[in-house]
Amino acid sequence: MKYSVILLLTCFVLQGCSQLHIQPSTPEARLDKLLEQEKYHNARLLLAHQNDKALVKHYTSALNMLEPKKINEIIRISDEAIEEQQWFRAKQIVENGMHLIGQKQELKKQLQKIVDLRNQHIRTHQNSLLLKRAHFLLQQYSDIEAIAEALPRNRAMQIEYRNLKQDMKTSARQLYELAQTTLEQGDAGKALRVANLSYQLHADIDTRELLIQLEEDRRKNRSEQQTQASEARSKHVDSLIMACDQAMTDGNLLSAKTLLEQIKQTSPNPSDWLLRQKRLDTRIAQQVQNALDEGQVLYSEGFIQEAVDLWTKTEKLDPDNETLKEYISRARRFLENIEKLSDQTSPSE
Repeated sequence: MKYSVILLLTCFVLQGCSQLHIQPSTPEARLDKLLEQEKYHNARLLLAHQNDKALVKHYTSALNMLEPKKINEIIRISDEAIEEQQWFRAKQIVENGMHLIGQKQELKKQLQKIVDLRNQHIRTHQNSLLLKRAHFLLQQYSDIEAIAEALPRNRAMQIEYRNLKQDMKTSARQLYELAQTTLEQGDAGKALRVANLSYQLHADIDTRELLIQLEEDRRKNRSEQQTQASEARSKHVDSLIMACDQAMTDGNLLSAKTLLEQIKQTSPNPSDWLLRQKRLDTRIAQQVQNALDEGQVLYSEGFIQEAVDLWTKTEKLDPDNETLKEYISRARRFLENIEKLSDQTSPSE
């Protein structure tokens, strides 16, 4: 019996020894083990107690290279969890990373980002449920009110009617607070819609004043936007007028004609373009006549194609000019006849 007990104790001791985790004996081995386990924070704590400058320099350089890669990996994996709206998993990934690497600024920002996005998601979901409930109460109200009025002695129906009105009042207050929050966030349009819904549920003084304020702000913003649009249009018209005048000065009448059409479409003031149109028409008529005369000279001297090119270019200024059309048509027919005659008189192969 005695030997059996000794043998059993010996087995337990041997089994325990076999399960003992033997720590590395040298600082280098311990640091290598920590780097392998990606426990960079513990590695830096161990380095802080080392006196070997070469060893500290070597492992500090290694940590400076490994830590940013690990941080980027942690942020990437947590972003993937964020996209899937797995907020707890994303938060856990960053917290585990901070346990390994330490309280790095990048990881603190990532953790705060997760918390902010999660809270925003919760608020959005809550607001959506609040709006849906408000619409549901409005739909219920007309039916239950009619039944309650038809059955004034029905106690159960009267209680249900009173409870419904209380629910509508509570939801209206929640919507009023949501409208104020939305307005503070800069979304006046949404705040106005929410406030209108709140007022439909329960017409109280606070909501009415908020609606009046929102409506006044909307009219003011609309007036400011109209003023800004008018000023922008005026500046645009001024730039078109300057460009048109410069084009006429340079003799670029085709460009001046295009700019004048834009002025007509943009400016509400006819005085901006009436006089310029008259001047441009006079200049175009003069240039067309000069082109007709010059083209006639070229035509009479045998430069038929040159005359056609000149008249075709001038036609862009006055596309409805019948004289130009006739001259161009006649010259082209003449060129076609010459080409046919040339083909007939050329020697056969």
